[in-house]
Amino acid sequence: MKTSRTFGILSIALLTSSVLLAQTEPGQVWEPQVAGRFYPGNEIALKDQINAFFKNVSYRTQKKNPLH
Repeated sequence: MKTSRTFGILSIALLTSSVLLAQTEPGQVWEPQVAGRFYPGNEIALKDQINAFFKNVSYRTQKKNPLH
């Protein structure tokens, strides 16, 4: 049981790292697939929208340790 669990965890770790480190062919650039569908397709408009969201956030200081 312990060996199969260890093997499973190791397998997931190896598969995850291979997916995260996957690269495209040199010189291959993927075009945006969803830009402009549910967020602005223009870089400047998107930055402005994100900044507007953060501008409206109220900041609070934490008085106590959240883990206790």
